[in-house]
Amino acid sequence: MVFPEYGVHFIAVNDGVDSIKGNSEFTAIRNVFNEMFAKDTSKKIKATWAIRSFQDQQAIVQEQEKGLE
Repeated sequence: MVFPEYGVHFIAVNDGVDSIKGNSEFTAIRNVFNEMFAKDTSKKIKATWAIRSFQDQQAIVQEQEKGLE
């Protein structure tokens, strides 16, 4: 952990982490799962934005086609 090197006392209550006590055996595992969760969430958000963009483009095309009639 970087915090002790800079004199920062870090406490994560939900995870039971305290920088003064040192790393618990589960800290590394939690970090991996948190990273996986963040990547998965990011992929889902990007997919949602891509679908919205496609739908918006389709709506614009339909409006343009209506205007040409």
